[in-house]
Formats: sequence, C-alpha cells, structure tokens
Amino acid sequence: MFFHVDRNLGVKMRKIGYWMLALLLGGGVMAGEFRLGRMFSDHMVLQRDRPIVIFGFADPGTAVQVRLGTDRAEATTDAQGRWEVRLPARAAGGPLELEATAGKEVRKLSDILIGDVWFCTGQSNMEWFVSRSGNAREELAAADHPQLRLLWVDRIGAMVPQNDVPWTEGWKVCTPRSVRSFSATAYYFGRELQRELGIPIGLIDSSWGGPPIRHFLPNEVEPNAGVIRQSEEALKAAQQSHPARHRAIARCLELEENPAELDRLAMAELPPEQLGSVELPGDYSKKELAGVTGWLRFRREIELPPAWAGRELELELGNLRRPDRTYFNGELVGARERLELPLSGSWDYRRRYRVPGKLVRAGKNTISMLVGDLDGLNWIGGIWGELKLYPVDQPAAAVSLAGVWESGKVLALPTPERTYGGGYNGMIYPFFRYPVRGILFYQGESDARPGEADKYLERHCRMILDYRKHWGEELPFYFVQLAAHGRTEVPPQWPVVREAQRLTPDRIPNSGMASALDIGDRVDIHPQNKQEVGRRLALQALKRTYGRSELVADGPLPDRAEFRGNSVLVRFRPTGSPLVVRGEKLTGFEVADPNGKWIPATARLEGTDAVLVEAPAGVAGITGVRYLWENCPVVTLGNRAGLPASSFLLTRTGQP
Repeated sequence: MFFHVDRNLGVKMRKIGYWMLALLLGGGVMAGEFRLGRMFSDHMVLQRDRPIVIFGFADPGTAVQVRLGTDRAEATTDAQGRWEVRLPARAAGGPLELEATAGKEVRKLSDILIGDVWFCTGQSNMEWFVSRSGNAREELAAADHPQLRLLWVDRIGAMVPQNDVPWTEGWKVCTPRSVRSFSATAYYFGRELQRELGIPIGLIDSSWGGPPIRHFLPNEVEPNAGVIRQSEEALKAAQQSHPARHRAIARCLELEENPAELDRLAMAELPPEQLGSVELPGDYSKKELAGVTGWLRFRREIELPPAWAGRELELELGNLRRPDRTYFNGELVGARERLELPLSGSWDYRRRYRVPGKLVRAGKNTISMLVGDLDGLNWIGGIWGELKLYPVDQPAAAVSLAGVWESGKVLALPTPERTYGGGYNGMIYPFFRYPVRGILFYQGESDARPGEADKYLERHCRMILDYRKHWGEELPFYFVQLAAHGRTEVPPQWPVVREAQRLTPDRIPNSGMASALDIGDRVDIHPQNKQEVGRRLALQALKRTYGRSELVADGPLPDRAEFRGNSVLVRFRPTGSPLVVRGEKLTGFEVADPNGKWIPATARLEGTDAVLVEAPAGVAGITGVRYLWENCPVVTLGNRAGLPASSFLLTRTGQP
C-alpha cells in the first residue's frame, strides 16, 4: 500500500521532536545499549583499499575502542549516542577478528574478510530468490562459495533517514541454504566476479519488490511525492515486526523442506482467528487473505453418491503458480514443489491429481490443499480455471468444486508497507557510511506507465548522483534494462523506460547498462534466466571497473542516424563485436513520416556497424527512426558476442 503526502508533517514533526521520531523509527538507540551497527557481523566483508569505517551506538559520552587485527582506533559517542571510527585501508584478505569495547562491555566479531562489496537494490527482479530462478535445484546444490558473503536487509519504509538498518540476521557465508532466499541477480553477479577476481566478494541485498523509482529516492528530491502519512504507533509496530517476519520466513523455508511437518499442519486444527472463507476459483489475495504471505490452507467438504465409493477419481484444482500439497480425506494425493514448477511462460500451472479408490467413500469427503506463497506479491495470489472431481472413467459426471472454501492461515508473515522515499530512508541511507565498491540496480517495471515513464530518465540520474554524493565518490553504477514483457499498449510505456535507461550512461559517467531485452516473457514479469542477467552485469563490472578491456560488455547501441530522404542509416558504437542478425531477417524497425506517424520499415545490415532502414514506397522526408518500440518485442539485432541491441528512438533534432 502506498501513502500520500501529509501536508502538516512539518508541524507534526516539530511537535513530536526529531529525537522522538528517530527513536520510533529505529534511528535512535535505547539508553545503556552498546552495539555495532546491524550491518556489522561475523562473516562480513569490508571494502578493500578504502579506509575502514566501523560505527555503532552507546550512551552519549561513552568512550569506545575498536580493534581490527592489529589496527586500533578510539571514539566517543555524540549527544545522540552515535560513535564512529576509521581504520587504515587493507588489501584483500582475511579472515580477521574485530573487537569493540566500551567500559566492561565487549562485542567481538570473527571470520571477517577484506574484499569488494557491491550494494544491490531495486524492485522484485532484484529481490527474486535464487530458489525461484531457472535451474534452481542444480544451482543451489553447487552454491558453496566460502569467499562469497551475503547480507540480506529486511524491508522497511521510514519517514526520515535512519542511522541503522531495521533488521538483518547478519552476513552469511554463501551456502545452498543461505543463498536460497537471496537475490538471484546479485548472487550470479557476485559468483562471476569471485571466480574471475579470486578475492572475497560481499553482496548486500537491499531490494523491495513492487515500488516505483521514487521509493529509492530521497524525499527532498521530489517533496510532493516524498513522505508518508502513518501514525508513529503504526511505524513503531512495523519496526518491531521485523524479527518476527524474518523468523517466519526462515520457518516457511524450513517447511518447504519438511513434508512431514506440512502434512501435520494440513490436518491440524487452527484457532478461529486464523480461519476464514474464500471463493474459489478466484484471487484469494484480494479480500479474505489480503496482505498474507506464507502457507495457506484451503479445505472443502463434498457429498459423493454411493456409486462413487471405492472408485478411482480425477481431482482438478485449477491453475496456480505456487507449491502445493493436496489431500483427500487426510491422505496426500498430489504435490508440486516450488522447484518443480514451470519457470517461464505463465503465472499458472494446472493441478490435476489422481485419487485412489480406497480413499473414496459415499457421503462426506474432505479435500484439503496447502499453498505456499513467499513472494510477498499479494496482488497476484489466486487459483483459476475449473475445479472439479469425477471418476476417471466417467468425466461427464464431474462434480463442480467451485464455491466457498474454508481458508486457513497456517503461517502468515507480516507485510511491511511500501512508501515513496521510505526505502531510501530505511534501507539505503544507513549504508552510506559503509564503503562499497559499486552499486547494482534492477528496477523500472513499476514506472512503465503513463505519467511516470517519461520522468524516469531524470529520476534515474538524480538517484545515481545522490548515492554518489552520500558515499563520497563516483562509484560504478550498473543497472538492468527492462526485459520484454506485457501486452500491446497504445502508446506503449515499457520502451519509454528502456530509452531512459539507454540514455543514462551518456549523462552519467562510470555507469553501464546490462540489457535483458531478449530474455523476457510476455506473461511473466520476472524473467527466470537470472544467470544471464547476473553475467551481463558482471561483464559491465569486469570491463569498466576491473579493466578487462578485452571483454565485450555491451550489445549494439546506436551512435547516430544519417537521414537520406526515404531511408536512414543507423550507425552503431563500437563494442568489439560486429553486428549480427538474429533469426531470418531484421524486424522491429519503424520510421516517422513528416507528420510524425510511425510506419513499419524494412532493414538490413550495412557492413559490420550499421543498419540501413528504408521506408515503404511513397513515404519521403523521414523525421525519425526507432527499433523495438513495443512492450514485448522480439530481438532481431545483436552482436557476435551474443548480446542484444537496445531498443532506441532517434530523430533529426534529437541525436543521442
């Protein structure tokens, strides 16, 4: 849920006092508490070749001593109870131990590595778990990487910039278990870097599915879209829910690997407050189960005729794209694990299970279904299609199962609120004191709509400049260009965002784009081939940040258009790899006539670095040329390195 601006916020903030507001939002500390910032923990990675910054909290005026290996530093907390020390830069290596002391209180951390840290943020395609990416089972089995470390940050929106992150379990060594619910894009990127560089790599996953780019911008950038309206009591409750939420996520993941426990829960009696009803087929997330992620149970009793007793039945339970375990009279008759589900092509997967005759009796029979949903995408939860039951040899006698089912919240997670500017304040700002090597960003889907898409370039650039200002250096910034997705719209909005992304590196030095245009899906907004997305981001970093000049990191990008009456020659920038046609011929090119009307055009390669685009007969005076200007196009132009050409729009007056 998004919140609007509270125009009286300034008055309210002055009344309550900034110190109280910060405390309610997690920005302050309780008196007497001595601790490190929550991003400091065992197994962490600290940025190499930069002064090492360690900070934390204690009573005002407390003297703090910090030791990292043989390096030492001291500090005294300020009036707000904050302390910070700087230690000398180190080369890649480790492990080291850190010890922080305040009087008789000591905090110790171990297994600390020095390497390169990458801050990874964005919406759901950055958040998307490794366990839900393509080939997940094999990828997880091979995910033991001791020199790759992971920090996952729980989601919270805050009204003002925070001194610390709200909740995290701390850094984890990359293992099949720890990476399971970590960003797939970030993991595959980090894995490539660690293999290529041979140094420790730290990945910070501070992503949040769903919000527009304003969520990742400071409030002051767009004051009319910035802060939220929400009571201080509600914010405090949300802050306190994070440990419970994190434990619940861990519990849900454990249940996925423990079928016996799931079977027990499927039959357990639930307290009245966890029970309700839902109309199926339908979207169970809209009303009765709104705001719920976790494990849900649906149950229905059905009356069967005596003639069906002992007969083998076919049970059809519609379509869904969630793991399930389905029971008939208390016995498991079918299940789909998450890793068994299709990973592209549709949100839905048909459920059809065979019921053995020994379970079927005349009169009342009970059907139960457990459904797991940890995506946090409550707006797409549903069961669709026909729900019916029939003897396998008599489908025409089918009994409909559509109607009201008992719903049960077996294990429900609290859902944090999204806010404009809230993610920046709560999940990004606290890291500005934690030195990093660079930033990854995968976002834009929520801005691909009228009134927002045309503002994306300015917002994108402002965001990069703001992050660099606060981190104090021109950090590398690599981002993903939106994949093909969605239905035909007039006018289409996804290519407008893609064009903003294409133009960003021209405006912002030391930034780069990894296009996912050719690995999208018309129906699924989350492309499952996150391995290739991570690899393409890694190519950007290896070439631009780590000096691997021999690598080809970019697909074809237009340099200029030479207009020639009824044709236009589009010249492309050198990438180190010649242009190639994907498929039988080039398609997706259009030209604009003198009235600005876009017309499909033919195109062919001219040498290794240009495309000649020709208007249909009778069209003269071309004023513009564009490529793949639709939401879900088919890429037909790329380079020999296997990278796709970006979509683009060029006009006589607007050369890139």
